[in-house]
Amino acid sequence: MKITVIITVLLSAVSLAFAQDCFSSRQQRYTYEQGLASTVENYRITSCLKKELAKKDYQSFSQAVSSLRKSNNLKGVIHLLIDVFVNSKDPQTVFTAATALISAPEESIAFQKDFINELTSPVAPDYKKTLAAVVLIAAEEANGSYTAFLEPALNAKDKALEAYACGAYSLLVPGTSEKYLNPIIRLYAFDKTFAQKAFASTGLSQSVLNARLVEDYYSQEQALRLAAIEWIGDSGNKKLLVKLLSPQVSKTKEGPTLSAAANALLRNYAAISVDLRKALKKDPASESATVAVMTYSFMGSRSYEVITPLLSKGSDNEISNALRIITSITGILDEDPSYYPNPGLEKQRLTKLIAPVAQAGKNAQSAEVKLYAQSAAKELYRFLNGR
Repeated sequence: MKITVIITVLLSAVSLAFAQDCFSSRQQRYTYEQGLASTVENYRITSCLKKELAKKDYQSFSQAVSSLRKSNNLKGVIHLLIDVFVNSKDPQTVFTAATALISAPEESIAFQKDFINELTSPVAPDYKKTLAAVVLIAAEEANGSYTAFLEPALNAKDKALEAYACGAYSLLVPGTSEKYLNPIIRLYAFDKTFAQKAFASTGLSQSVLNARLVEDYYSQEQALRLAAIEWIGDSGNKKLLVKLLSPQVSKTKEGPTLSAAANALLRNYAAISVDLRKALKKDPASESATVAVMTYSFMGSRSYEVITPLLSKGSDNEISNALRIITSITGILDEDPSYYPNPGLEKQRLTKLIAPVAQAGKNAQSAEVKLYAQSAAKELYRFLNGR
């Protein structure tokens, strides 16, 4: 029985930090990063994040960079990122600054001299020279001679550095062989636009990419799996999306993969809703069912129109999975009320499930369903009564 496992996985998925002082809630951060904040609020938060860039700890710096990138507010901080890139001695910090600069080539190229100085510096480490070259290549201010700065990283132990080097190499040398396809897919996790440009330069067909994305979804390497899932989710290709519900996901049984698959499916709910519904028929212990449960859990009360009828008319598997969804939504609200746009409404709608959950437990013929019903009822009672 895995009654609590799904909660643990879900809570790890929703507890991503918004710890900067610039945000009071997850919802506020989401609004800002989606470009939905008011002009005044956007200015306030951006100004606050600028201060975060100056902090010495890497977590504050990386979180600020991430929010500024997602909200398209890098333009006013490029000079700060250049300063970090040039002067920091910490490879992780330098890499994060470089990824932001690469994602904003039009603004970064104004500092072309700084990048050239890094390339010609006798003391600059190779990884920094590689990243400086990638920035210039992304800005289309480089020629074939720049491959010399990329070659040391084409098979780097650091897979993130390798991804950028291979992506840039593909742009400089069109028609690059398929051997760089996996690094380009890894690159997608860092910079979707840059990765797509790199793939286009390889001359490979979309069918080759699709086949590799499925193959990488089953990879033993977590970073490659997660990048493949993200690309599949953004593709909107139903044939690929269905693979995220494949039983073969059991090869990679761990939380981040299941959570990423659920988020990808949620973004494509209209196209995949029938398949998600079918997955609830499967054994609750299966990864297929777990991904579906997580997807519906991330939906919150929007999933009730699917799961409420199952509590009274579903098969044992369907009832069990519906109860898991209720338990998981309760756990998410308890851990982070701001995860859903309207937590008050979520709580209100949960109260309407008390009777159906109790009835499902009363009518249950199997011990497994009874246990899931008891778990859901216990979580509902605890949450709704503040215990």
